[in-house]
Amino acid sequence: MFRTGLPIHFSEEPEKYNQLSQRERDQIDVLNRKGESCAAIGKKLKRDKSTIARELKRNSSPEYHCYLAHRASQRANERKHKAVHRERLRDPLVRAYVLAKLKEDWSPEQIAGRIGTDHPGLKVSHESIYQYIYAKDTVDRKGLIASLKRSHRKRRIKDSIATRRRRRFPIGFPLISGRRRFRPEGSLAIGKRTA
Repeated sequence: MFRTGLPIHFSEEPEKYNQLSQRERDQIDVLNRKGESCAAIGKKLKRDKSTIARELKRNSSPEYHCYLAHRASQRANERKHKAVHRERLRDPLVRAYVLAKLKEDWSPEQIAGRIGTDHPGLKVSHESIYQYIYAKDTVDRKGLIASLKRSHRKRRIKDSIATRRRRRFPIGFPLISGRRRFRPEGSLAIGKRTA
C-alpha cells in the first residue's frame, strides 16, 4: 500500500525492548565525549534517542558530572537489584494493621479496601499484601500463608470442553428429538403482515 508515494512497511512482530549492554554503554561513553548528540548516538546504536537521553541523565556520575560506562552499568544493576528485593509494607503502621487483620482471617482484598476507612491517609494494595506474605524474608511466612482465607491451596482444576458439555446435560435428561413439540397459541394468530 502506498501513501504519499512511499511504501509502508508493517513489522510482523513488535520489537522487544532490550536493556543496554556494557558494549553499548561503552560506545555511548565514547560518542558522548566526542560531543555527539543523543539522536546521532541513537542512530549509530540503532536505539531511540530518548533511550540514550534517559541513559545519560539517569546513569551519569554525580561526583564527576560526566557519563562513565562502568559506573553506569553498576548503577543500572543496583537499581535492578533494589527493584526486585525492595521491602514490602515499609510503613510500620500499615504493616501492623495488615498483620492484625490477617490474624483475624481477613483477606488481602478486604484489608486493602478497609484500611483507608479505619486509618484515613493510609493505603495499601492487595497485591502488595500478597507480595509481602510470599516474600522469602517475611517473618512467620508460613503462618501468614496459612491465615489466608483460601490459602491458595485449592486450585481450580481445568477440564476439557467435553467434560463441561457432559455436566451441562445430566444423565436421563431428554434430548431435543425425544421432547414433545410445543406450539404456543400466539404462533397461529394472523397479524397485519401475515394477512
